[in-house]
Amino acid sequence: MSGRKGTQLTKFEFEILSWYFDCCGNDYTDIKYQVRVGVHTEYQYTKNRKLKRAIEDAYKLKIDCVARRKSGEVDIIEVKDVASVGAIGQLLAYKVLYDNVNDRKIILTLLCRYANENVRKVCSVYKINVLEMGGR
Repeated sequence: MSGRKGTQLTKFEFEILSWYFDCCGNDYTDIKYQVRVGVHTEYQYTKNRKLKRAIEDAYKLKIDCVARRKSGEVDIIEVKDVASVGAIGQLLAYKVLYDNVNDRKIILTLLCRYANENVRKVCSVYKINVLEMGGR
């Protein structure tokens, strides 16, 4: 995996994605970071440009990583330090929004240091892969 310059990934996101692609990178042909999905939300209730931009940025939906497999399937990958059910909601929303522009099979993956039993149980119901990095 190349450096994170220009990707807008946090140091942690870069580290965990590097770990994942060092292990599994040969399965992929194309990897993109911070992929925007959904429609742009324009906030019109303030004239303060900085506040308006901050609010609009908060509503931008960005998938941490979208990776196309050699088989043609697409992985939507969310990265969290400690996984929560909120990350599951993000992945499910991203699948719906990304599916509008993509007709390939989508695989949802949650990369994290730790996921508790509740998160793993819900992920199994929705067929979301959970990969725990542990204390690395």
